[in-house]
Amino acid sequence: MISRRIVLPLLLPAVTALSICFSPVQAQAQAAQWRDIRDAGIVRGLWVSRWEYNSPDDISALFSRTASWGITDVYFQVRGRGDAFYRSTIEPWGAELTGTLGNDPGWDPLEVAIREARQRGLRLHAWINTFTMWSGSTPQPATQPAHIYRSNPDWIMANREGLTMRLGNRFGYVLAAPGNPEVQARIEAVVLDIVERYPVDGIHYDYIRLPDHDYSYDAVSRQRYLSENDSDTYMGWQANEISGMLERISDRARAVRHGIIFSAAIVNHYHRAIGIFAQDPAVWTASGALDYVIPMMYTPSIAEFMTMLEGYQDMIPSPCIVAGINLGEMPDDPGTLAAQVHESLLAGVLGHALFSLEEVDRFGRGGFGEEGFYTWLEEQQGIRLIAAEPVEFELRAVEARPRFNTLPSDSSGAEDLTREEPQERERAAQPSPTRRRRFLRWILPTVAGAAVVAILLIL
Repeated sequence: MISRRIVLPLLLPAVTALSICFSPVQAQAQAAQWRDIRDAGIVRGLWVSRWEYNSPDDISALFSRTASWGITDVYFQVRGRGDAFYRSTIEPWGAELTGTLGNDPGWDPLEVAIREARQRGLRLHAWINTFTMWSGSTPQPATQPAHIYRSNPDWIMANREGLTMRLGNRFGYVLAAPGNPEVQARIEAVVLDIVERYPVDGIHYDYIRLPDHDYSYDAVSRQRYLSENDSDTYMGWQANEISGMLERISDRARAVRHGIIFSAAIVNHYHRAIGIFAQDPAVWTASGALDYVIPMMYTPSIAEFMTMLEGYQDMIPSPCIVAGINLGEMPDDPGTLAAQVHESLLAGVLGHALFSLEEVDRFGRGGFGEEGFYTWLEEQQGIRLIAAEPVEFELRAVEARPRFNTLPSDSSGAEDLTREEPQERERAAQPSPTRRRRFLRWILPTVAGAAVVAILLIL
């Protein structure tokens, strides 16, 4: 038997090398700086809806709280259902401000929000509901300017039978058809009006989709598809129409306001985005039309949350993803929330966004102390929100990205929207690079450790 005196001096350097090579923390730390949840390069976003403010004092107070929590980006809603929460000559004042659609509240919420955000070093994104026209069960009164639901009923989405959406439908909103050029022109006019007159840091799109694959079969969209399209599926054509609109808007807006950030809230599963909702986030980010997307991964399940996130990471660069977390889905115990924030940090995405202000208050029971929201989360869970993963991304408009289209062709021109797009089905069946990385990160150190123990026992 070989003497331990001979083997141990030779073995110890090897064991040390193995521990360095296979330790997930040390190996990553060699190649990257530690990422703390409070780092400036990480987006810590918060949605503030149109129901969460009624006065300038409300906005001042909510921005003070938001800044003290450690939030970096506020998505401040300024368009809900074809209306405006800023001074607009295009659309009428939102009813939530005074109780009556079109009534001037005597102050400008967006102007106040920008001022309050600047004073506290926060990025302010104007959040617009894109294709929503109206909601509720009763039509609105006449206004000046006229509301789109009254002035443009031909914009309303229709189902496969050609029946237009009605008030009080199961989706909550009556929606405008993205394949109608007049609808696209209105969205472009609204965004450029905001960008040209207000120094916002970003534009954030919501409801930039179809409600499901049974819409929109309105007359204008059908006619355009049949006369102008020669390869795409109907849903692929709808997705292309939205993509083209986003690219045109971003190009024009960035000519006016250099560095403006474009983002969008998108559906939770990537593989359902195009075939059901006509969203193509891979094209939106690759073309530069959007700087990042926020998948609405609203679930109390950590496993399901990570499945959704990894599905997007398989198709979109991590620095173009901000994880959307709905606090309303969380139990009162902050453990699930802390875990989802931590997992998104470990995954190396650009950051996370919380929905919404009211729900953050529910967790804090009135406040988080002087150290802020993230310190409170760490104290509650006994973990440090930190990861040895780099974010190689500068938060600014990217003006020179390759433009391409990944939509599949369908020579039959069939309008069967219930099937998945072929390429998406093929991609979904492939092993996830992200899951492979997570497997290797934790399995390899275990195997290496077991091998070392076995060698020592043999000796």
